Amino acid sequence: MAENNPWKPLDDALAALKSREAPLAVWWRDDDTTAMSPELEKLLALRARHGVPVALAVIPKESDKALPESLPADNTVDVLVHGLAHENHAPPAERKAEFGPHRPAATMLDELDHALSIIRKRFPKHFLPVFVPPWNRMDKKLVPELAGLGYCGLSRLGPRENHDKFLEINAHVEVTDWKKRETHTRERFAALLAKSLRACAASGEPLGIVSHHRIHDDTAFALLDETFSRLRAETSLRWPSAREMFTKAAA
Repeated sequence: MAENNPWKPLDDALAALKSREAPLAVWWRDDDTTAMSPELEKLLALRARHGVPVALAVIPKESDKALPESLPADNTVDVLVHGLAHENHAPPAERKAEFGPHRPAATMLDELDHALSIIRKRFPKHFLPVFVPPWNRMDKKLVPELAGLGYCGLSRLGPRENHDKFLEINAHVEVTDWKKRETHTRERFAALLAKSLRACAASGEPLGIVSHHRIHDDTAFALLDETFSRLRAETSLRWPSAREMFTKAAA
């Protein structure tokens, strides 16, 4: 009996990509960064080992002033704007949101402007004016206002929406199973990744993988390590940085 291969769904999805004329873009976003830590060091080591650029979604008000100098001074790490304080303002019965439809728009626009200013000043070498809303959701009325505040892009979770003045490039599959509050099994993650890979190949949008290093244990890092090993071996995929994708779109 053949040995069970937990990665077979992904292998099948990758095999289907080989007929594409151009490689499919894949990118990596890591949320909730605040300071250098053993977990962030592990994440950056993965980036270096596999040659995979990473976009760190940094919480402006919580970010350590010493963090910028601790990051690699190359073009493989970008810093995105992850809310302002990552505080939930939704009522208890609703899904969590910092920039949901629960507060005056003027207040939230001021906070979006303040968040952008903090990250721009604190991370001059790595800063990219892309907004990542906490919990991947925000009031739809705020979205058209982002460009006027100086943001060049938006990144949430799931299929992207089209916008007139900026680009949305999203993540699609998470390492963490939030319902169980644990890392996905190989089988489950491979299935989710395969499904997202097929959907992105059909739509033409980049496939985004999202992690949360602050809550990851050895199992999560091992899953990321194995995932990148498999994906980096595929010539039907390419790995642009967030800066490359958003800058080209704004040009």
